[in-house]
Amino acid sequence: TRLGGANAISGTIPAANVDTLTSSNFPTGSVLQVKRKYTADSSHITTTSSSFVASGFQLAITPTVVGSLLIVHFNVSMADANGDNAGMQSKMYFKTGSGSFASMAGADNYHIGYIKINNNRYSPFSHSSNLTTTTTDAYTFEPYFKAQNSTQVRFAHNDSSIGMTIFE
Repeated sequence: TRLGGANAISGTIPAANVDTLTSSNFPTGSVLQVKRKYTADSSHITTTSSSFVASGFQLAITPTVVGSLLIVHFNVSMADANGDNAGMQSKMYFKTGSGSFASMAGADNYHIGYIKINNNRYSPFSHSSNLTTTTTDAYTFEPYFKAQNSTQVRFAHNDSSIGMTIFE
């Protein structure tokens, strides 16, 4: 059956009766927010330092509540140990608010990855970790890396992709 014209239906549609969801009443295990940074065509990120140095690839998230679990996923499609007897170690660092960067708890020299010229010169790095928040100040994550034997290493090779995702 066909209803005719503008006067076929009249009346008021009642407002929806839906509770407002906030971070305090989401079900346990809910994802409250996601932050993502991705570079499809990276330039070289290099060092010859034998101390851990910042990669320059950072991502920040501001937690909605204290006690949230932050899950961090990071990957680079190709790192490169390209000097004589070159090797590279890498690990994830973070800072809270305006504080200083420090390695994540339990992060040893191979937290993100390790490469050596005569074993696996070109290699992807993949990383997953988590941290429980103690404040609602911003948490900033950044991979750090260092060269063995002060030879040049590339945390990201030219034309490789780099990505980081943080879930709260």
